[in-house]
Amino acid sequence: MVYLLTLGMLVVAYFCGSVPSGFLIIRATTGKDIRQFGSGNIGMANAYRVGGAVPALLVLLGDALKGAIPVLIAGRALGLPDLAVVLVGLAAILGHDFPIFLRGHGGKGIATSLGVITALVPPVGIVAVIVWWIVILSTGYASLASLIMLFVATIVLAFYDSFFLTQHHPIFLVFFLALFVVAVWQHRANIERLRQGKELKLRGEREGAKPGDAT
Repeated sequence: MVYLLTLGMLVVAYFCGSVPSGFLIIRATTGKDIRQFGSGNIGMANAYRVGGAVPALLVLLGDALKGAIPVLIAGRALGLPDLAVVLVGLAAILGHDFPIFLRGHGGKGIATSLGVITALVPPVGIVAVIVWWIVILSTGYASLASLIMLFVATIVLAFYDSFFLTQHHPIFLVFFLALFVVAVWQHRANIERLRQGKELKLRGEREGAKPGDAT
């Protein structure tokens, strides 16, 4: 029974993650295809460049919820084991990165990862959100904020379990670390542009730039 529930939730999580929040919200609020403006990405940062603050916040919320909701259902409602819950979270992130509704051309899964992290360990998620916004507001670089956020989330989880003597499954720490490593790989072009001082800022032009790899 557990295997069937897990398999079912993996499918649900993937399709949930595949819902292109950025594409739909920007289309609804501006009539534009977000993929044709700014960085070309469907995530929150590019939604801000194309549509402004309110659509960007809606995209952030939508992307986070489509990661958090399947995890909460799997863990809280269905009581699936920790490994299964982590796999459900991974399926939601893969859905965002490779959405069936956009023929596999999605985003980088940062907000969806944040939703998964928050659903798995709420205190760590709260710290991650705070760190994310502090870096974004202080530097203007969403890519840098994303990388620092995932790195901090991994460190905070390790200290949280040690300090509060909690017993999260070790797969949680491995999963968080894997999210950070994958994010570094996905943002390798952004890292190079940051090094060269050419990275596109969140507070930069809202549209018209050539689509590329920015977050």
